Amino acid sequence: MRNTAFVSACALFCVLRPHPGDAAPGEVLKTLPAPGYYTTGLAFDGTDLWAANLADASHPDELWYAFFRVSIASGLVVQTIPMKGYTFHGLAWDGAALWGDEKYTKLRKVSASTGLVLETLTLPSDGLAYGLAIDVAGGMFFVSHNDNATITRLAYPSGKPLGTVTSGAGSKGFGGLAWDGAALWHSNLSTKTLSRIDPTTGAVLTSIPAPASGCEGLTFDGEALWVASTATDLLYRVAIEVPVVTVEPPLIAEPPLIAEPPLIAEPPPATEPPEIAEPTGEDTSWKPPEVGLVEPPRLMETSVEPTSVVSEPVLLPPEPVQDALSTAESLAPATAESTGVLVGPTFTLADGGATTPAQTSAGCGCETSPRDSVPRWGSVFVLLLCGLALKTRPHA
Repeated sequence: MRNTAFVSACALFCVLRPHPGDAAPGEVLKTLPAPGYYTTGLAFDGTDLWAANLADASHPDELWYAFFRVSIASGLVVQTIPMKGYTFHGLAWDGAALWGDEKYTKLRKVSASTGLVLETLTLPSDGLAYGLAIDVAGGMFFVSHNDNATITRLAYPSGKPLGTVTSGAGSKGFGGLAWDGAALWHSNLSTKTLSRIDPTTGAVLTSIPAPASGCEGLTFDGEALWVASTATDLLYRVAIEVPVVTVEPPLIAEPPLIAEPPLIAEPPPATEPPEIAEPTGEDTSWKPPEVGLVEPPRLMETSVEPTSVVSEPVLLPPEPVQDALSTAESLAPATAESTGVLVGPTFTLADGGATTPAQTSAGCGCETSPRDSVPRWGSVFVLLLCGLALKTRPHA
């Protein structure tokens, strides 16, 4: 709701006030009553006017040493900040707070909502400080002196002195200052003029007549000047000729050329698989390479002398056994290698004859009689004696 009312008031203000472009320089566009008496400083906050009032002993106390916020649309005072103990002349707005030159020697930063002094800067002794303007974008304070027609430049917001120039608009009676974005406007009480001044050289660029005598407070609202007269206690909006400053837009750097993406190599054509040879009758399997026969190395002939063979000692059975063996050998049958006929031992019969257990010849066809088998027990007996001899043989 509050924002809607603010927009409506601004629209009404724009419709009712004459446009400065339609008026001659110095023509009064609008008049408002001053909020008190003896207004010495003016500032514009983008919407309303701020007035610094000194007053005097013939006026009520509430009009002494105060800041007044005045609606440009209605001319009514919408806010009052008592500043008892401070004597302000020039006044300026930096976009967030008010600045005023106080008692000709100091700059004070004041909160627009509470009236508290936020910062204090001491001015160089270049004269009696009276008018004040701020170039926020350029980082500069401008302070005028009403006793020697000089303007001091100081760094904003530190207050460091940057130099002083002498105004060509006159030597006495300087009042308020205003910054129009490119140059300074200065009110001269002696000549009743408003002059536009080069801030670096002090040269006068143009001048117009003031709307009344005693014009001290001065500010710029973006299109015209507002002037406060201590003689009439009125606020005047005055048309001025502000040269159109053509600001060339900054060159926009051309965007860098976008590098073309690297060419993507085409994939190699697909190769056809090798043809598989049809099988033939020949055996194509892998064969080990032929390796020539390598003759084995010749062995060196070495003469090896025969070594003497040591025969193991022969253990003989005891003498009784030897006698038995000898008897057995004498009783063993003889072998006829030439005829293949086994000839047994010869026995002496009772009748004095001699015979063998068996007589075998080729083609005889006779069989051995039971009597012929008796001598075989002698062989058995020999074998038993041999076994007994071996059993009683001492071990090595």
